[in-house]
Amino acid sequence: STKAGNLAKTGSTLSLTAIDEGRRAMRTQKNLRGEEMLNIQPKFLLVPTMHEFVARQLMTSTSDPNATHSGVTNPLLNSLVVVSDAELDAIDTDAWFMMADPALMDTTIESQIAFDTLGIRYRIFMDYGVNVLDTKGMFKNAGK
Repeated sequence: STKAGNLAKTGSTLSLTAIDEGRRAMRTQKNLRGEEMLNIQPKFLLVPTMHEFVARQLMTSTSDPNATHSGVTNPLLNSLVVVSDAELDAIDTDAWFMMADPALMDTTIESQIAFDTLGIRYRIFMDYGVNVLDTKGMFKNAGK
């Protein structure tokens, strides 16, 4: 399907092909002057819980689940972090999104090594405003 910037013109089900098309759409977006490629790499695959199982399968399978014969590797293996939220199901169970690394967006992440857990805790702040300054760090596919 052909994209207009970072929005899929035609919705498609979650698949390696659709994810790759979204990835290419994000990476080939141009700056405001339309002169240089921004090369924005998606980091997160954001899906409603209805698609969480498929999304995790697509990101962790060593082989391409859509391949017609065995031995075809999954080129997107572990390339995106799957994030699933039930709030998305309440809005639209078909749509799925990709988002860039928070370092490329107006987002703040703090980390803390805590004594009461075995690991690192993260706290993320999203800076919300009245206007959307730029949506190039996001991609939306309306799904099917």
